[in-house]
Amino acid sequence: MVSHDTVQVMDTRFLDDLAKLASGAFGTAAGMREEMDAMVRHRFERWLKDMDVPSRDEVEATRAIAAEARRPAFVSLEMNDGREGEIMAACGYEVGQIVNQWMHPFKRPPNPPREGEFAAVTFNCEMSGSFGLELPAGEWIPLGDVGGIYRRWKDLRDIDQELAPGWVDLHVTRREALA
Repeated sequence: MVSHDTVQVMDTRFLDDLAKLASGAFGTAAGMREEMDAMVRHRFERWLKDMDVPSRDEVEATRAIAAEARRPAFVSLEMNDGREGEIMAACGYEVGQIVNQWMHPFKRPPNPPREGEFAAVTFNCEMSGSFGLELPAGEWIPLGDVGGIYRRWKDLRDIDQELAPGWVDLHVTRREALA
């Protein structure tokens, strides 16, 4: 025969085990939820990037540059619709380079450097790459030409992403900064 004290000990152990099991299940569920949230967020961000929707930060940064009397000599922004050249021209910039971010692993910084000190770096697709005077000197084009070039690249990318991989940034400056 089982005593009343034994039943209470067994009940307590059983309830403790059940609580641990439930706690572990909830912890696993919470971890799965966090993972699922991160995955959904990543997919949504990728979808927005594929849709070429500018981020709030990009829009606000462009407005801030337009409002600022003292503008930086060089600016880089992600291209989303081809109008970025017009917007930057309205801000006083004159020339630009369209830089495919996906191509960075295939490019090296100039040596000797055009400014500062040489850094033996291999860029990856997560890095911004060369900037300012370190960009190829002969590839600056009038900002009025940028939109058409971007739209041709985007049309090709829409046909086949392997023909025009990646995403592009627009680097802009004034001619005087290149002299």
